Amino acid sequence: MDRHYTEEELRLRRLKRRREKLRKQRRNRKLLLILLAAIVVVIIFFIAYLRGAFETRASENMLTVEKNGTIIYEEVQPSTDDAKEIKEFAQKQIEAYNQKEGSEDVKLDRFSTDDDHIYLRTSYKDAATYTDFTGYELYVGTVAGAKKAGYDTSDIAVTKVTKSSPKKILVIKEYTAVNVPGTITGYSGSGISITAPDTAEIKKPSTDAPASLVYLLYR
Repeated sequence: MDRHYTEEELRLRRLKRRREKLRKQRRNRKLLLILLAAIVVVIIFFIAYLRGAFETRASENMLTVEKNGTIIYEEVQPSTDDAKEIKEFAQKQIEAYNQKEGSEDVKLDRFSTDDDHIYLRTSYKDAATYTDFTGYELYVGTVAGAKKAGYDTSDIAVTKVTKSSPKKILVIKEYTAVNVPGTITGYSGSGISITAPDTAEIKKPSTDAPASLVYLLYR
């Protein structure tokens, strides 16, 4: 037999249901706000990632040899009003080269500006591609391969850093910082300073003398 509620009991039941509905609505609103806040954070981080905010960037011109032989060149130059034209010029040069070679061996990976600097990061399939595109001499390989290519490695002072026998050699004719995938075990050439176990800086002299060949041994 169904129970008959008094008016007061019905009023209390309606009040209870209303309170439960309000609590549920508040809980849903809180969950929605948390979800929206999470989405905003993700969007902010994604935009920052696209702009390279979490990347490790060189503070000076830096040539990096990756383990797979890819060459990364980071160029840092003073900011200018011609930043847009610089980017367009770089893109056109790369596009023209890749079309000529029928490949995608050269890529403009990053271009960004701030109040003080313009930053460009370009990648090249290998050392030969880097030399072909930029005109700067670069060899990365074995010591035996360097000798076959005509490089004289007899004057490299291995003992200046460590006596460990080298596995690889980098030969370059350019004023820039260089990062190799290993530990530098020797070097030869003028204007070289070892700034880290895997990094050397080839400094330009006070004169306008052209760059000479620099040899870096590493393992």
